[in-house]
Amino acid sequence: MKAARNAGRPPPPKFFEIEEKTKPWMAFFISAFYELSTERPASFGPGPIPWSKIIDFGRHYGYSGVNLEVFKDVIRKMDAHYLKQAAEKTKEPIKK
Repeated sequence: MKAARNAGRPPPPKFFEIEEKTKPWMAFFISAFYELSTERPASFGPGPIPWSKIIDFGRHYGYSGVNLEVFKDVIRKMDAHYLKQAAEKTKEPIKK
């Protein structure tokens, strides 16, 4: 995505390739996901983004009540998809 390139970040996973169709609210969730991904624990692979970090981020941007729950749910869905892709990638055989 253009935003990732401009920020000097690696390109997002393929399921985020919606650059031309991205609505402002989508861009916020994608940006939030990238920022929150820096908070994930990593040991033998990436772990889920901590719940507390998602809530803190949402509150920082003024979310509360139902809106905060929706924000949390969207980030959790994105994170689950990311973690699934990461797990599948580690199962791929090493190419010689």
